[in-house]
Amino acid sequence: MIDFGIEENIKRFVRPNRWLSVDFKGYRLLRLNWVTTLLSSVIMWSFIAWSFAKKEEASIEILEWKSWLSINFTWFYILTRNLWLLFIGGLLFSKYKHIKLGKDDEKPQFSDLSWFAMLFSCGTGVSMFTYGVAEPMWFYRYNAHASKIPFVNDDQRAQMAMMMSNYQTGLHGWVPYVIVGLLLGITTYRQGRPMSMRYAFQPILGKSVNGLVGDIIDSVTIACTTFGVCTSLGLGAGAIGSALNRINSNIDPVTISTKLWIIWSITGIASISVLTGIKNGIRNLAKMALFSGITLTLTLICSDNPGFLFNSFVQTTGHYIQWLTTLGFNTDTWASFTGQLIDEGNWERLTLGNTRETTVTGLSTFDDTRLNQDLMDSYWGERSPHNFMDMWTVFYWAWGAAWAPFVGSFIARISRGRTVGEVIKAALFTTTLFLFFNRNIFGSLGIKMQRTAEYALGADANIDWVDGSVNCTALGYTSRQPTSEAAIRLANEGYYALSCRAFTDQILDIMEPYTGLTKWLQSLVLVSVLLYFTTSSDSGSYVDDLIASQGFLNPPPIQKVYWAVTEGALTHALVVNGGIDVLKGATIVSAFPFTIILCFLCVSLWRALKMETGDPVITDARKSFNTGLFDILEGFKPESADPVTPPRKERIQELIAGFVFPFRGIKSVSGSNTIATVAMSTYVAWISLLSVSGVVDGARAMAWVMYLFFVSIVAKMRTDLRQERNVYGNSVEDFITSITLYPFAIAQMEHETKSRMF
Repeated sequence: MIDFGIEENIKRFVRPNRWLSVDFKGYRLLRLNWVTTLLSSVIMWSFIAWSFAKKEEASIEILEWKSWLSINFTWFYILTRNLWLLFIGGLLFSKYKHIKLGKDDEKPQFSDLSWFAMLFSCGTGVSMFTYGVAEPMWFYRYNAHASKIPFVNDDQRAQMAMMMSNYQTGLHGWVPYVIVGLLLGITTYRQGRPMSMRYAFQPILGKSVNGLVGDIIDSVTIACTTFGVCTSLGLGAGAIGSALNRINSNIDPVTISTKLWIIWSITGIASISVLTGIKNGIRNLAKMALFSGITLTLTLICSDNPGFLFNSFVQTTGHYIQWLTTLGFNTDTWASFTGQLIDEGNWERLTLGNTRETTVTGLSTFDDTRLNQDLMDSYWGERSPHNFMDMWTVFYWAWGAAWAPFVGSFIARISRGRTVGEVIKAALFTTTLFLFFNRNIFGSLGIKMQRTAEYALGADANIDWVDGSVNCTALGYTSRQPTSEAAIRLANEGYYALSCRAFTDQILDIMEPYTGLTKWLQSLVLVSVLLYFTTSSDSGSYVDDLIASQGFLNPPPIQKVYWAVTEGALTHALVVNGGIDVLKGATIVSAFPFTIILCFLCVSLWRALKMETGDPVITDARKSFNTGLFDILEGFKPESADPVTPPRKERIQELIAGFVFPFRGIKSVSGSNTIATVAMSTYVAWISLLSVSGVVDGARAMAWVMYLFFVSIVAKMRTDLRQERNVYGNSVEDFITSITLYPFAIAQMEHETKSRMF
């Protein structure tokens, strides 16, 4: 066991040609893995340059990517999140829960209060103030169309709204953080490796993580982290702007210049904070953020009706538990199908009675007159159920995945001396319950104000009982401001129809009825938002720097500032070029690769836990084949040092052959001409059918059927070879490896069969 984060220890793992160390007159200037830093910087600054050079095109492209991912991979976001939750929940009741992130007798590095404050602040504090009122209001009045639970009256609609709000930020949201945090905690504190994402893959990729493969993993991680933090900064700018407007009406929260001023102010504060380190900077900011949030919540409870608010919390928690499974697996299948009936590019032609092409498989043309206005509204309107997954669940799941690298790394960084069970209970359950309580207070007060305004303004007749929406014009609102005499009089008394207000104003509006405390409460909101967003920003910058330096804990100040500035610049570009929608789109797109990575991290965590407990299932077996999947790229010799293994040049040739002519490798492994011929036939059919898919109907579908047959043969060969050579693994891993990396899998098996030692 070695202490992590020391430069001498880092150098033991970093390849000499990767480590860049620069000093000037006794001062540290650079301490980093230059390949990782360069790759991640190129990704982000290229995106920034592209965004400014191609403003409109960039925004459109991002939104198109987002839509494509949402349409085709909603099931993937939903399914994986549930599987991760089941996996982590199972660990809490397993023998692995007693494993400590550190030496067995090691004490926690931080007190319980400081630890929880940092957990909550970096993980979910942001959403509490950004959407604490706006989200329940959206479900209650703005988009009840997207309701996932049957309801018949406003009381049930209100309960659904509160419960759905909790669902989006509940247990599902925290799971990715816990996976990354536990895995990095084990690999760092128990196995003595640097705290860098590449080493989380050590249990499944072996020493390949020390080379180019590890550089790519870390680079993707930094990019995902930065995009996730940028979303928070962008959303936070609007919330802070609205709070400043209440203090000084001359500040216009809507303008781009105001948002940019706020973004760079947060970036500056975060840069100062990250320079002071975790103990002096981030920890103190997190404790102040937690204290200010608790003060705000308690003041609201004592100022209003505590019985009503506690009733709401208990009831909402019960509904969340009741509907957790149903909501957790919902993908809006049939609402999405509605969208397939309408081609976005032909919107203007829909009411003209023309015929056109449709995206529905097997339907060539149809009469647009069949698409009545109700159908068009159900798809195209902002309140459409088709848009729900884009706007909420998929966005939240993607946001969580994008945040997973930095929140998970941060959890690992502050959890030394804690057990696996303690981390799961605190990071998954305690933080969720605490967030539920706070968001329930904000949301309940918001719905309470909405209903009060509706009753006072006589709005019952103006409620659309089909979708629950309210006619804001009839309520006396224009451009989100009260304009009628009745609405203005009610606003002067501190009550607004919140569904007709900007979402960044709503959390401030609920403070208005408490005469004498309003300015104090709104100032507290401003302080809390600033602290939470600054804590998230400096935590993200810290983790970016930690990964870029391959786990070095004390990098030079210039590196810390560089990553903070990069976050600010990326947020600047996204806000200028499209605002919230583009921010959400960029989050969904950037999080997709890390969602895939998280699936592999679950496997890696499981293996790491088995290794730590000396489970004979894994300790009595070989951990991997003689060569790893990516060893061929680095030229590593097999662990057996068997001279039979071909030299690097030959191995690269074999890899290339696996791409274009897999017959030889399959024949070498299986020893059967028949198997090799069948596999090669399906491979050729796959390539051939893809090449004619543009002119032959059905060719694309048959092509991918052939590909599945081909990779199934490869996966079966790998399973048989593993069992023969006593290599730890399972058939699911073999299939996933084969379907994604079949040339590497074939080359790996070919090398294994040529090796005498096993």
